[in-house]
Amino acid sequence: MEVKGSACASVHVALHYNIPTPTDSTTLSIQVKTEVDCNSNSLRPRVTLKLQSQYNGKELTTNMIIVDLKMLSGFAPDPDSLGRVRSSLLVDCVGTKDGHVLTYLTGVRPKPPVSLKLCT
Repeated sequence: MEVKGSACASVHVALHYNIPTPTDSTTLSIQVKTEVDCNSNSLRPRVTLKLQSQYNGKELTTNMIIVDLKMLSGFAPDPDSLGRVRSSLLVDCVGTKDGHVLTYLTGVRPKPPVSLKLCT
């Protein structure tokens, strides 16, 4: 393109490639379901969190997955429940810090999903 003279010019160039739109792929999904028991004998309701982690990647297993679960204000994990999570299959380590429960999962395979249950 060559322009000579004195004037204003507006040029629009568009280049399109025939590239397929990438599909959405989720390598790791975590679902959390809550159950509340208001009929318990304690002063506050008992909340149960059911976590389900599903790996859908290209590799046979994962290395390390860290699930960082922030507890609601005023709630703390039940120590017995933390012990059950610690002894769960594929759980390497469980720790609590500043209202968070950190769960380290290793060697997660595509199937079956990893299910954990944490009570307050």
